[in-house]
Amino acid sequence: MNLQVDWKAPIRTDVELKSCTTFKIGGPSRYFAEPRTCEDLFMALSFHREEGCPRYILGRGSNVLFSDAGFPGLVLSLRRLESSRIFFEKEGLVRASAGMSLIQLNLACQEKGLSGVEFLCHIPGTVGGALVMNAGFGRPDGKYQEMKDVVESVELLYPNGAVEVLGREDVRFEYRNTNLPQDVLVLEVRFRLTPRRRDAIQGEIKANFRYRNSVQDLRYPSAGSTFKNPVGYSMTGGELLDRVQMKNMRVGGAMVSDRHANFILNVDHARADDVLELMSIGQKRVFEQFGIRLEPEVRYVSSHDS
Repeated sequence: MNLQVDWKAPIRTDVELKSCTTFKIGGPSRYFAEPRTCEDLFMALSFHREEGCPRYILGRGSNVLFSDAGFPGLVLSLRRLESSRIFFEKEGLVRASAGMSLIQLNLACQEKGLSGVEFLCHIPGTVGGALVMNAGFGRPDGKYQEMKDVVESVELLYPNGAVEVLGREDVRFEYRNTNLPQDVLVLEVRFRLTPRRRDAIQGEIKANFRYRNSVQDLRYPSAGSTFKNPVGYSMTGGELLDRVQMKNMRVGGAMVSDRHANFILNVDHARADDVLELMSIGQKRVFEQFGIRLEPEVRYVSSHDS
């Protein structure tokens, strides 16, 4: 259904959120907007203010698990927001829209012979989403990088309509997290990159995809890594879960991968509750055997969030 009587920006109702995430799980959102321009975005935000309902900001939905009951307010998807807008400035500075996909960012930078964001190429997310969660990656034969290593500044939109540009030093980057408030929208990210031959950049991109395909289970829908790797511990989250025999465990339509114990797969119309139960079992087993509390990397959005 569309509510477009008094609104130019398309505001839809009862959109199944499973269609908006890589997990393919989630009930209906009361309202849903997917603005393509900043004008559309401001109209959707105005609608939200008038309704006074909860709001959730979504990128490409690659790290999110929505409740089976859906979401009671407005889900604002930014995956199409000026998704092709990118500007190349002097001295390796690149400004990209928050809605740009990470592979599109990589291909555009490769064409200009600019290197630094190859570690993001295989992540099915957006520039804005990668910034908010401080996305990171590294192959065993290469160096590990996070967003904090290549970000120069970020342009933010606050709930009161104010726009602010923060330098990298003004944002606290942590492992898979930043200190940016949840009600703030990322509009644009500026990167500082370095010149490199285009064939070398292409080689790095291909190597990252090869490694990803060799270690991750891509046969079924998932949200990627379920838990963060524990800081200061020699084993990864996947290795810990493997030690406690989580591989192949199944609850309903959700199953832990037999290839990677930190991947929960939607193998047969899984419900969010199936995934949450598997997560709980894995956390309990790891804590009982190792005394480590695994912290979720997947963000669960309940039907009671506001």
